[in-house]
Amino acid sequence: MNRNEYMRKYYAEHKLEYSFRAALRYEQNKETIKERVKTWQDNNKEKVVEYHKKHKKEALAYKHDWIDNNPLKYFAGTENYVDKNVESHREYANKYNKEHPECIKKSKKNWRENNKEYQRVLKETIEMVESGEIIKKPCSICGNVEVMAYHNDRIDPKNIDWLCKEHFWQKKKEFYRERKRIKLECLTST
Repeated sequence: MNRNEYMRKYYAEHKLEYSFRAALRYEQNKETIKERVKTWQDNNKEKVVEYHKKHKKEALAYKHDWIDNNPLKYFAGTENYVDKNVESHREYANKYNKEHPECIKKSKKNWRENNKEYQRVLKETIEMVESGEIIKKPCSICGNVEVMAYHNDRIDPKNIDWLCKEHFWQKKKEFYRERKRIKLECLTST
């Protein structure tokens, strides 16, 4: 048996031990390793760009395959990320809205076209409140007086929960997440 064969066999038998050693060494020298990588990337920007171009398609294909196979896990992960980074998302959305007003107009137009029935219900609710047929009540959760009408049924204008702004958007978010979960479960079950 020559030296190369012996070394391959030895490493195969002791693979777990070497992986633990490598992980331990990495943990001990994490900061210096990160600094070295950063300086190498700064000195070799062309190579980094070339590498990313070469492997971007493969990485995206792998990512999309994983998402297709695990939609519920992906959705749960994005939910957690969004919940932890609400402020930064809001800042980014506000900045984008200021820079791209044409996209906002298009989005609102699409929403109006796709939600004509719900728009009718909203108008009827406003008219009923103005005429006194429906009376605004304090928030059903916290008792705040500044309230918004949350429609439990998007067809009946009288089936309303009166909620403050915070609880309104919280309930709206739960509704959309549940709807998306149901869609994903239907897609994965078929």
